[in-house]
Amino acid sequence: NEIETGARAIKNLADGGENKLSIAVSNARIWHELLWEFKNQYPDIHMQIHADKMEQYGGYLAENKIDFIIAGYGDFDDRQCDSMLISERRLCLSVAPEHHLADSDGVYLKDIQDEPYIELSPGLPYRNFCDKVFEATGVKMNTVIECNYEMRPRLVLGGYGVAITTDGARLKDIFKGTVFVPIKDEMAVRKVGLFWNREREFSPVMQVFYDYMLPRKKPHPSE
Repeated sequence: NEIETGARAIKNLADGGENKLSIAVSNARIWHELLWEFKNQYPDIHMQIHADKMEQYGGYLAENKIDFIIAGYGDFDDRQCDSMLISERRLCLSVAPEHHLADSDGVYLKDIQDEPYIELSPGLPYRNFCDKVFEATGVKMNTVIECNYEMRPRLVLGGYGVAITTDGARLKDIFKGTVFVPIKDEMAVRKVGLFWNREREFSPVMQVFYDYMLPRKKPHPSE
């Protein structure tokens, strides 16, 4: 009944030309299923999805050029934003099945800093996040390759090195065929939130998306 009521409301908004929703995401591969499911429930909403480059999106959010950002805490300047924590994932080491760490029950970053490391290209949100974790833990990784999101699993399976991802990648079949080894460092956790401009009143379409995300809400670290 709620979906049908929402669909009727969206249809009315569409007739008035107010059915646009603009969302930026830090990694489209992780969040595309959630966004497609929303689109399937509300097909009359016209969606604009922006991905990967976070540095300009904080300003766009402040200027109301986009409606929401789904990104990690610290991925952009969020001082003018309110947020809702929607995902909290522990970092994992992704290794080939024959790798000597494949049978390990967990590792610390300092124990793997000499391993050949496959890193994301500079400027990507997850790369920036990992760099901050390395700096905070005093670790300098032995980077041998820098590449995009799609190439890393293939390179790990090919034996070129190891990569760091989150345990959520296992659920999405990203790094399929590799072995996930938990990283034990206390701060090796990726927290992702839904962000919006705190000075902006929600449009009806924004409210529909916010309500859609509410079941995913987790207690915020500050709560």
